Amino acid sequence: MPGTRVLCVDRDVELLRVLAVVLGRRGHLVNTARSHADALRTARAQPPDILVAPSGRQDDGLDGAALVRSLRGAPGRALLPAIFLTDDLDLAPALGGFNLGSDVRVLRPFQFDTLAEHIDLAVRRISALKETVAERLAAGGAWRGDLAQVGPAAVLDLVSVGAGDLDLRAGPAHARLTVDTHQITAASLEGHQPAAVWRNLAAIQAVLSWPSGQFSFTPGRPAAEPPVVSVAEALAEAAERPAA
Repeated sequence: MPGTRVLCVDRDVELLRVLAVVLGRRGHLVNTARSHADALRTARAQPPDILVAPSGRQDDGLDGAALVRSLRGAPGRALLPAIFLTDDLDLAPALGGFNLGSDVRVLRPFQFDTLAEHIDLAVRRISALKETVAERLAAGGAWRGDLAQVGPAAVLDLVSVGAGDLDLRAGPAHARLTVDTHQITAASLEGHQPAAVWRNLAAIQAVLSWPSGQFSFTPGRPAAEPPVVSVAEALAEAAERPAA
């Protein structure tokens, strides 16, 4: 999709140069970075629509999964798609909770045209998902789905533009987050541990780590309550936590 901002990360300067040229010819806006720290700085200045990065550990000791988790902690970026370049598909990161074809593993060596096609497809899928959810919520309809397909952070990010109750279930555990225009005004979690009910920040952070389960969002105008935390703050804190 022309105009897509692509953040390419690799310590190979020549690869970055070629990616910038090839993707630029297709109408993409390309930023490059040689380390995760450079990538985070670049993303803050010019938020990307998609990430292309190696799957393995880099010189700073971080792998591609760690980088994409950090990037998805930024406001409005929980659905950032990622393409991982890998030498071994079996060792490439499996992030979980985001399997809509938007986290793609590409085996080296690869054809640059094939990579560009993966980029276009991933961005189109995310755009279509956002449009579908926005239309459904604008019409006052509920949204249900599988957390193994759209992770809890992405679900929360999508529904937080409106107001209502987000229910999440994983086995015996049931959580409810009440959202109102980018704020979480109440949260509870039952069944996560025997005879325990978690509330507010503890419940929010526990739920955002779930790799699977079911969710449903019911639009509505909740009772006026002071916010527990903003959605942006909750997602940023979850992104900083080590992967389970």
